[in-house]
Amino acid sequence: MKYVDTDVPTSVLTCKIADDIVILKTNTQKEGDYMFYELEFRSRLARETKKVSKEAREKGLAEGRKEGRKEGRKEGLTEGWAKGEKRVVCDMISRLTAKGYSKQDVITTVTELTHFTAEEAIVLYDKLFVK
Repeated sequence: MKYVDTDVPTSVLTCKIADDIVILKTNTQKEGDYMFYELEFRSRLARETKKVSKEAREKGLAEGRKEGRKEGRKEGLTEGWAKGEKRVVCDMISRLTAKGYSKQDVITTVTELTHFTAEEAIVLYDKLFVK
């Protein structure tokens, strides 16, 4: 295929093919046959390339859809966990505040018991209690 693309012979076989082509091209009687063969060959090559390209594209799309579904589920689970954890932390903040803990004690407790940062805990506290 490299020889067909570049017209540069790189092996014993492609050198033989190149020599045969030179002989065919110089023979006027065979010139028409050669041109027909070349057109037919390029036409077949184009059809095969188009077919392979279409199959590869379809396979790539199918793999992309499959991967997209995986990623979508993964992102959905991650998002669901984050929302669920946020609800739990909001509940924790509400219960601790209802028991009389100070804002600073609530923030400290949340950051020690969860992976929320102090800034994230303050934002949630303020959303719940600062009007």
